[in-house]
Amino acid sequence: MHSKEPIQVARLVKDAFENIGFSYAVVGSLASSLHGVPRSTQDVDIIANIEKSCIDPFVEALEEDFYIDKAMVEEAVNNHSSFNLIHLETMLKVDVFALGSNSVEQNELKRAERYLVDQEDGIEFIVAKPEDVLIQKLKWYRQAGEVSDQQWKDVLGILEVQEGKLDAQYLEDTAQELGVQDLLLLAVQESETDFRTPDLS
Repeated sequence: MHSKEPIQVARLVKDAFENIGFSYAVVGSLASSLHGVPRSTQDVDIIANIEKSCIDPFVEALEEDFYIDKAMVEEAVNNHSSFNLIHLETMLKVDVFALGSNSVEQNELKRAERYLVDQEDGIEFIVAKPEDVLIQKLKWYRQAGEVSDQQWKDVLGILEVQEGKLDAQYLEDTAQELGVQDLLLLAVQESETDFRTPDLS
């Protein structure tokens, strides 16, 4: 897959979000590639605050370019779960996570910032901040049985590239809320980065 394809496909979805007025943030592997060590990815992850009253225009905006199931979107919004979109031309998958009342997700979306992801084409996305991407990666790593080498490498990549720039206190507090503070400590030790925080034990 051409390295620009995930960005071009994500651009179609983010345009729909922005045109309708949904707040969103790119998360997952695309975000970790922007904040850490770049790598190829076969899908795009986005968290979004989708209003029930705007599901119809959202589906209509994307159905020409994507396989999108309105019932799946409605179910995800009602249950604060996820649905996926399949880009018909490239078959690239976009996973959309419907925002719930979880304070960690709420903060993740609130803290997200606009980021120039493709200087050549001038493409900008709202992207989750590196601390939030790192913590979510640790959560996914734990939920998947702590066997995903790629998730772990993404975490280490963010720690290394963002050394000296991360909000250590925010990371510790959020890791504790999600029950992954032990993984955060392990990642900091393995990356051998300068990470000052009052107490990670």
